[in-house]
Amino acid sequence: MQGIYKEPRELLAQNYEIKEMSDSNRCCGFGGVTMQSERYHLAKAAGMPKAAMIKQSKADIVSAECSACRMQITNSLFQDM
Repeated sequence: MQGIYKEPRELLAQNYEIKEMSDSNRCCGFGGVTMQSERYHLAKAAGMPKAAMIKQSKADIVSAECSACRMQITNSLFQDM
């Protein structure tokens, strides 16, 4: 939204090998409290493809600046376990 994407990657690249997923800007599916509490099936439907892209990247570490996105990504990554 704010057009900030190069700077965090440049900072992380100083210490880590960056492995971009196929569609890194795809929505994680959190969508706010309403999506999480009343329409979780929609949040899950958006989050699962994002989790699949992360798994496909075979990255050891995933970075997200938004705490809500981190929670949704974590939930989606461990949904099928």
